[in-house]
Order: sequence, then C-alpha cells, then structure tokens
Amino acid sequence: MGEVFALRRTDLDFEKRVIRIRRTLDAATRQKHAPKSRSSSADLPMPNALAERLRTFLAQPWWENEAGLFFCNTVGKPIVRNKVALKLQVTLKNLGIERAALHAFRHMASSELIKNGVVPSVVQRQMRHSDARITLQKCAHVIGEAQGEQWTHSLAAFWS
Repeated sequence: MGEVFALRRTDLDFEKRVIRIRRTLDAATRQKHAPKSRSSSADLPMPNALAERLRTFLAQPWWENEAGLFFCNTVGKPIVRNKVALKLQVTLKNLGIERAALHAFRHMASSELIKNGVVPSVVQRQMRHSDARITLQKCAHVIGEAQGEQWTHSLAAFWS
C-alpha cells in the first residue's frame, strides 16, 4: 500500500498505458523512500478499463498538492494508511463482506491471474516479487484448486 500511497499523477502514463512504481510511502513517518527491492521498482501495465476509471477520477475536482500525490488527504498531505484501513473495514461490513486487510487485494489479484492461466513468471513481474517461488508459494492454493477442477472436468468428460 505504501507504493500506492506514494503514486503521483506523473507516474501515470496514459500514452504507454503504464503505471510507474518508483517510491513507497512509509506508514509511520509518511516520508517517501525508494521501494524495498530492485524488483519493486517497475512499470506496470494499465489495462484499458483502469485507464478509463483513472481518467474519470482525474476529471473530478482533485486536491492539488505540492508533491503531486495521487492519493492525499483534504489538506494535500500523504494519506494515512490506518485511516484507509479503517474505512475499508466499515465499507466491507456495510456490504456484508468478511473483514480483510488492504494486502488481501494484492493477494486476490495474483490469485486471479494464476487462476486465469497467466504464466507464473508474468504474475511474478506484475506482483514485483524478486523470485517466482514467492509468487508460487503465495498462490499455491489456487494452483491446487485449478488442478482439482481440471481433474473433475476430465473425469466427467471421460464418464459421459
């Protein structure tokens, strides 16, 4: 989440359809730093649907701030992670969804990519893991579930 909170408008390249990750925001000090590893600094693809949502968001009244932060509070300062986490819990509760941490969305994204057949090395680059083994460890349950589903479908096709 530190990388999300450190995003600036200039990190969004709509022409090349990429989001540049170059810094992280420390949750305790709210200071910007370089990402924790070389693999953490990357250009991520910006799918068309996301590009359209971002354009819509940026067309709304937006808090200008000296740092050009994409996510900031009402006085233009870096957003506080704990406030976002608290708001997430309230929103999830109102929607009748089980409690989840902010990081759960990252795990969900990687799991969905694996489940939909994206090659683990591509998911590794998307998640900016330093090693594909980390990606596979995080998504092992999805691979197991997919294998079970394939096996069930294969057996059903065989017996029909």
